Amino acid sequence: MTHSHDHSHDHGFKHDLPKLLGRRRFLGVMGGLGLASASGLPAAALECIALPWETQGPYPADGSNSKNGQVVNVLEQEGILRTDITTSFGDYEGEVEGVPLELELTLQDHDGCTPLEGYAIYIWHCDGEGKYSLYDHTEANWLRGLAIADAEGKVKFTTIVPGCYPSRWPHIHFEVF
Repeated sequence: MTHSHDHSHDHGFKHDLPKLLGRRRFLGVMGGLGLASASGLPAAALECIALPWETQGPYPADGSNSKNGQVVNVLEQEGILRTDITTSFGDYEGEVEGVPLELELTLQDHDGCTPLEGYAIYIWHCDGEGKYSLYDHTEANWLRGLAIADAEGKVKFTTIVPGCYPSRWPHIHFEVF
């Protein structure tokens, strides 16, 4: 017995990248890779790219979504400002298990690539099984955190490698304030 399913999400990064960037942007980035290789810099360091079509991810818990009819805003909870997001904070309990990940991000203004010192970034992601705290794991609020960028625009988080769920690659959501 054979099954004919169109798994357009299973073709890999080579398939997804042109769709994410668009054909012209993709060709520009690919052309930049040759330049990046020659200069010793990663291609992303050559220019700042803003992706205005990105959408808010699921389960943000920043007051813009609700859980069982109740608005959840972890940004107002004591303990959200932290670098290790593997444990719950405030009135929630638990610690998530998974493959450790040290995440360092650089916040930059896309116009001029200047550091965004003092800006806050809220990140959240699912656990290794594709489940989110506060929604799938209602007793926990791990894998959520807020950090303030230093003079170089850098923030660091200790987390785990996120899993995937149907039709999504492993990913980390973020909002910058």
